[in-house]
Amino acid sequence: MFEEYHVIGLQRTGTNWINELIKLNFEVSPTNDSFWKHLTPIGTRPRNGHYLHWKISTKDLILKDNIFYIATSKEFNLWQKSLRRNAEDFSITHEGVVQYDQKSTKIIYDSWHSWKNEQIVKPNFFYKDYMDWLKNWELHLNEIHIKTGWKKRHEKFVNTKNPVPRSSQFNIDNYIMRN
Repeated sequence: MFEEYHVIGLQRTGTNWINELIKLNFEVSPTNDSFWKHLTPIGTRPRNGHYLHWKISTKDLILKDNIFYIATSKEFNLWQKSLRRNAEDFSITHEGVVQYDQKSTKIIYDSWHSWKNEQIVKPNFFYKDYMDWLKNWELHLNEIHIKTGWKKRHEKFVNTKNPVPRSSQFNIDNYIMRN
C-alpha cells in the first residue's frame, strides 16, 4: 500500500531519531521529498535570494496518497528549550523568526499544529508527540506496522544504538501529554 515514507516535524522534535527507527525496523524506503521535512505552513526565509527549503505555502503542503507520513512534535515549552539548547539554523531558515523569541516561534509552532490537525484524519498520516515516542516507541512502530503492512527487519523492534541525547535536567516522568 505505502511503498515510501516521510518523517516530518519542526526542527528539534526527534525527526532524525524516528527516521532511524523506521530504517532500522522496516524494509521500506524514505521518499525523496526531504525538502519539506521541517517546513512550516508559513514558509521559509530566502537566503541570498534562494529559499533553503523552496518557497512553499500551506496549500503546497499536500500529502501524496502513496506515501506514509510520520509526524512528531514537542509541547511548546519543551520545544522552545530545545531550540535554545541547539537552534541549528531555525531562525535563518524560517521567515519572521528572531532567535530565541517566543512570540515568533509560537506563530510557527501554532501554524504547524493547525496544519497537522487537518492531516490527522488521513489514513496515510501518523502523528505522535516526541515524548510519547520516547516512552512508547515499540508500540508506535507496531501501530505503523499494522497500518502499513511493511515487512519487519527483525522479530522484535530495535532502538538506535546511539539514543538521542536530551537535557540532563529533563525528567520524562514529569511530562504531561498534551494533544
